[in-house]
Amino acid sequence: MKQVLSALLLVIVVSAQKDRITLAQKPEAANGQIKGGEAILTPKSPVLQRLNDAQSMSRIDQMDFIGEAAVTLQTDKGPITVPVKVIRSQGGQRIIFNQSDGKPWDGNLLHLEPLSRRVLEFVQTEFARGVQNIMKAPIRNAVVSDEGSKNGSQILSLRETTGATTRYSLDASSSRVMRMEFQREKSNPGKTERASNVETYNFSDFRSINGVATPFKVEHYTNGSLQDRTDFTSIKYLTNSIPNSRGPGQ
Repeated sequence: MKQVLSALLLVIVVSAQKDRITLAQKPEAANGQIKGGEAILTPKSPVLQRLNDAQSMSRIDQMDFIGEAAVTLQTDKGPITVPVKVIRSQGGQRIIFNQSDGKPWDGNLLHLEPLSRRVLEFVQTEFARGVQNIMKAPIRNAVVSDEGSKNGSQILSLRETTGATTRYSLDASSSRVMRMEFQREKSNPGKTERASNVETYNFSDFRSINGVATPFKVEHYTNGSLQDRTDFTSIKYLTNSIPNSRGPGQ
């Protein structure tokens, strides 16, 4: 493997334009063949164009998202459900919910209770690492690769400049993102434990809202075990009317 990697001759040039990534030279393996059939994608690549159309990414950028949802957390004492309101506008997200005292969280991270922190992290991750993460990769100099098909799904890999990688499974017929997966390092793994967890987010129950295919259900699994679930009860899109959604839970 090390010999193959050392033989890779890949140079990626990011143009001054934010919406374009140029492949300067194809990756070559030791035998002269393209590495594993993978290909670096640009926003103009057919697979990303289909994804953009399938989930109306161009339209979403021009609209605000307001959703009411129930977030269910799996705990040792059984499931706990927390009602939340989610507001997304101009690339930011705000999450509004009450803590155990019945009062809304004030936006100060120091005031978060443990379960409230789980709610915040779950809802923020499903948004921040979701489909918009792929379409805005060039802005961050991140690289999107086509890893081919698996179990009837198109697999895309997104690698950040930090090395962090997220894999996305696209439905073969609709081109919608149905799953994303990444690894998260454990803070204090035991000697017999793996050093990281596999975090999986499944998106389902897609409905057309204002012509936008929107998942009403999101499930989060850690190493295959269900941790959290979001069930949206209502979602609406509005023409940009919210000055700025950056605030609590941004």
